[in-house]
Amino acid sequence: RGDMEQRRLSFTNRWMFNRVMLEEPICRKVIEAALGIKVGHIEYLNAEQVMEPAPTSHGIRMDVYARESGRMYDVEMQIDAEPCLGRRFRYYQSSLDVHELPQGADYDELPESFIIFICCTDPFRRGLPVYHLERTCCEMPEMEVGDGAHWIVLNAHDWGELDGGGLFDLLRYIGTGETVGALSREIDRAVTRANADRKWVGKVCAQVRAYVCVSVCEHEYVDMCVCV
Repeated sequence: RGDMEQRRLSFTNRWMFNRVMLEEPICRKVIEAALGIKVGHIEYLNAEQVMEPAPTSHGIRMDVYARESGRMYDVEMQIDAEPCLGRRFRYYQSSLDVHELPQGADYDELPESFIIFICCTDPFRRGLPVYHLERTCCEMPEMEVGDGAHWIVLNAHDWGELDGGGLFDLLRYIGTGETVGALSREIDRAVTRANADRKWVGKVCAQVRAYVCVSVCEHEYVDMCVCV
């Protein structure tokens, strides 16, 4: 019990990430920092959005799913290395598209989509803090396919390669826990408020312990609870 009373969940904790990102201003600013674009008021925001393309298919649980006029966003926190990240992007994209396009609708009604994975380690081991992954024509790379789907990987491990700005502040905070700019300070205040809810923290830690018990061979529980 004494250990639980001292425990502080970090922003990278799955449940903490979801809780903090449900605050619309923070979610919007994180997306703006990640993409370098202006995001309007988010009309729909949900954590752990479940999507099952078909009753017998593999379902997915999105960390943070947001929608504004003409755009949709999926923001994922990835603590451990994901060896199949490319295929995971592919499946998440297909699930989003099936969910967004009703029967009989034309393809041009698909909203522009952004799937963002915030990774604590470099999934491609190339040392870039940001990877923009777009579908291109091999014979003519400059040609735009026009699918309206964008995949972005943020690599917090190499935050130092950035020259400053909101994304630098965000990735440095995720990688080190240090608050330097306005965005990291705002996130950290929200994390502190959530950690003050000791009943909720206790429930999260109980869920982590249960997860470890049923899935010893999976390692996503690492750093889910961080003691400081």
